[in-house]
Amino acid sequence: MDKSKIITIKDIAQKSGVSIGTVDRVVHDRGRVSEETAVRVRKIIKEMGYRPNMFASRLSRAKVFRFGVLIPNRDQDSGYWEASLAGIEKAVKELAHYGVAVNYFFFDRYGPEHYMEKIGNKIAGMPLDGLLIAPVIHEPVVNLVQGLPKHLPYVFINTMVPELHPISFIGQDSFQSGVVCGRLMQMLVSGQGSIAVILVVPDDLHIRRRAAGFRS
Repeated sequence: MDKSKIITIKDIAQKSGVSIGTVDRVVHDRGRVSEETAVRVRKIIKEMGYRPNMFASRLSRAKVFRFGVLIPNRDQDSGYWEASLAGIEKAVKELAHYGVAVNYFFFDRYGPEHYMEKIGNKIAGMPLDGLLIAPVIHEPVVNLVQGLPKHLPYVFINTMVPELHPISFIGQDSFQSGVVCGRLMQMLVSGQGSIAVILVVPDDLHIRRRAAGFRS
């Protein structure tokens, strides 16, 4: 093992085959871990020479890092958003010790656009440290982001909005996915006949991008 490498809780979790939250509970002796698991984790901690980050511990007690999550209602799109929310909720639990907390702002992606404006006003009035956005409805989200405090960083998931500048984007390239689909369809029909493109929700930016890639 590289002696210069700083060992983290994540390293211990991967080596032990448990979650970061489980390692954190063992390190800080907060229970809710089986004795067998605790013994295994402590053994790996000793073997890897892990030392708790006392600065991070003090920081976690001194400040709450509050993030907003703007995402469609979890029951929409046949439960499509459940997976994203499950991942977010898992991360929040694992990072709770470090003062990470989340406020959820759910919206009806098929509802009236003024509903998004109300959410934007609520977000602007909250002391958030960052915002995670699923910008599936284009124009209302653009208006919302342009009205955010200038210092508030934001990240997009699922859909990228070209005219906006998030610090990061997590998702696929919608245009390229359409290109791949179009090529596969072309192989299937062997250049014979016509292909119909049906946009179920034509206002969705990522669907329009997929359709554009398909047609290309």
